[in-house]
Amino acid sequence: MSDRAIPSTRRCAVLDLETSPDQDAYVLARRRRAAPRGSPIHALVAASVLTYEEDGDGVPGLFELHSFHIDEYCEADILDNLEMRLRPVVDGGGLLSTFNGTAHDLPTIRHRQLRWWRLEAHLVEAVLQEEVEHLDIMLEMSSGGEARWPTLADACASVGFSLHGPTPLAVTRVSPPETVKCEQDVVGTMILTCYVLAMRHRSRDRLRISLASLGRHLRRIAATRPHLERFATSGLLADDATAWGAAAR
Repeated sequence: MSDRAIPSTRRCAVLDLETSPDQDAYVLARRRRAAPRGSPIHALVAASVLTYEEDGDGVPGLFELHSFHIDEYCEADILDNLEMRLRPVVDGGGLLSTFNGTAHDLPTIRHRQLRWWRLEAHLVEAVLQEEVEHLDIMLEMSSGGEARWPTLADACASVGFSLHGPTPLAVTRVSPPETVKCEQDVVGTMILTCYVLAMRHRSRDRLRISLASLGRHLRRIAATRPHLERFATSGLLADDATAWGAAAR
């Protein structure tokens, strides 16, 4: 038997939420105007989680994309599904990526867990106690001198991806619009996660291999998720990809 060490792996995930005003809470609060984004009286409409396993070399694989919409699940069930999908990440001390999760996604989950007495859930507390690494891509992609934080669409465009381009008409028959946006945002956040982690490890090869692995997964699922086809067929997610615009220079 070889004495070569088996590379360790870690479970990772990317999370995105879509919310809307909780009309009953608006009445109780006597609100006539919209509450700010991240308000505790915003309810979950949709959530998407892209889970994957990162090998010892930092290459992601075994992707799974899960989405939950209020048309199919009550809000409490959405919370329970998020907790179930993210529990292996938390228990394994893995990596959770979000875009503006610090100010929006994680507080929203905590507010709504309180609303539905999901007091045994510990995802947000695990992040706060640093039991799981949280990578907020919005913070990673920001510049200290900016007057505002970057949008996900801007951050994706900066490396060559169109986040919300033309949407095929078939999407309206396949997925609710909130799920479409959630899944596009999750994939966009995953792409930027590949860039940020590669920069941290100063590895061009890691970026190329990670994006190619994601591209292969998206090509496998694009038939049932036409709104992701633009990502699946992007040259930046191809096996022989180079930096955006590199061929023209």
